[in-house]
Amino acid sequence: MSIFDRFRLDGKRLFITGGSRGLGREMALAVADAGADCILVGRDAESLEKTAGDVRSARRKAFTIQANVGDLKECEAACKRGLEEYGPIDILINNVGGRRVNIPTAEMPLETWQEILDLNLTSTFLCTKLIGGAMVKRGQGGRVINVASISGMIANRDIGGRSYETSKAAVIHFTRATAADWAPFGVTVNAICPGS
Repeated sequence: MSIFDRFRLDGKRLFITGGSRGLGREMALAVADAGADCILVGRDAESLEKTAGDVRSARRKAFTIQANVGDLKECEAACKRGLEEYGPIDILINNVGGRRVNIPTAEMPLETWQEILDLNLTSTFLCTKLIGGAMVKRGQGGRVINVASISGMIANRDIGGRSYETSKAAVIHFTRATAADWAPFGVTVNAICPGS
């Protein structure tokens, strides 16, 4: 038996936000390679279908949900659709996020601050609440992986606005708190912190 056999995900199903491009795409393809089916959530239909095709090429099922999870109504609808149409879900990767603005704190409109917090933090909360909560309720364990950032642990210089760093720092602590709450139910909650 290969050591990699211990990490097989056969019979599991992944729900990943931002799953059609960049890190999300690569994570979805890796999870598919390990044997799991994938529910890919993203804004762009064309890139979703391309990634879904690549998952299917790995002989795994792929489903797509076109949604902007930074829009909280769309986020909630995507989670509910994923659970109702493609569940049960065993693995959640909250990958979507971004800086998107470079505005000094003293000049940042409240609406812009809130948009970045909703994109990076509130979408993570909503997906964790709905999809992770369903794992807890099902009682068969599960995995939640939040993509935070090294910027949630350090202060970068010469960057305008701090909504990104603040939201990613909050994701890190939300991960710790939720991990403590859900460990007794066999649902692990972890964060990864990529950096440049």
